[in-house]
Amino acid sequence: MDIKKLEKIVKRVISKMENSIGVAVFGYERAQFENWFQVELSGAIKEEINSIELVPEKKSNLRKYLDITFSDWAIQLKFLVACYVKRNFNFKIRNKNSADDIGPVIRDMQILNNASDYPNKAIIFVIFPLNEKTKEKWENRQTFKEFRKPIFKYSTEIGFKLENGITGYVYIRYWKS
Repeated sequence: MDIKKLEKIVKRVISKMENSIGVAVFGYERAQFENWFQVELSGAIKEEINSIELVPEKKSNLRKYLDITFSDWAIQLKFLVACYVKRNFNFKIRNKNSADDIGPVIRDMQILNNASDYPNKAIIFVIFPLNEKTKEKWENRQTFKEFRKPIFKYSTEIGFKLENGITGYVYIRYWKS
């Protein structure tokens, strides 16, 4: 599989996410739905490449878990909740994986770097609620500079809009080791 195929698969999962009333409820409450995304992405990858052995939550050599592994790929997922947009959702402070703390994404990148059995590595992180205006503000933050490093062979972001109007972005970063 190549990164373009993975991006197409991620877009299919995003489409499902946009049409899910349950995900919209979670989005309104600023609740994480990372596990839902992991299950849907795993199923979509398995559907696309039927012959592979896909293993979710595989223990890495650092005693950390890799979210999704298959053939020569390791993928980590992370959801970050932003505090920039204050409409269309229940505004409550959430400490877990705030977009102001990009540390969990960087730690997942380090876990991937140490997963020597998998030369193809991707981190997929979702940030919501985030609209066009606040996306620019977030990307100009110093912590986001980590995601512009030359280590990445491919990077993209895909916008989404949930059933109830909440918007966000899915960032995909890919590199080889």
